[in-house]
Amino acid sequence: MANRGELHLLKDACEVNTGDTVTGQLGVIFSAEPNLIEIADTAGDKILGVALWDGIATEMVTIVKSGFVKVQSGAAVVAGVPVMVNAAAKFITATTGEFVVGQALEAASGADEEIEIELYQSGYYLP
Repeated sequence: MANRGELHLLKDACEVNTGDTVTGQLGVIFSAEPNLIEIADTAGDKILGVALWDGIATEMVTIVKSGFVKVQSGAAVVAGVPVMVNAAAKFITATTGEFVVGQALEAASGADEEIEIELYQSGYYLP
């Protein structure tokens, strides 16, 4: 039987943009080039998904678009709260007016911890 972290509802393989690198467990967005991805670099980005592993320019990387996935925290996070990405593509507690990409299923005591979230296929703005 699969672990909960392996139950991805939607995955896709995407190519890393030329001149960029992608780090696993971080949020990714489409680049300016058609069908290529890069690390999300703006707090509150509407992400395409989460990269499952590292990739360099022109490599294919699997992206989880929804479901349960392990990510890197960008600050302390409480389990059960809505999460967004920060400017380093890490996951933090969502703030009012920002785009929610999922919900924390585990707590983090600070930055750079591995936590599990439920990634939403379609997020929403936190009122």
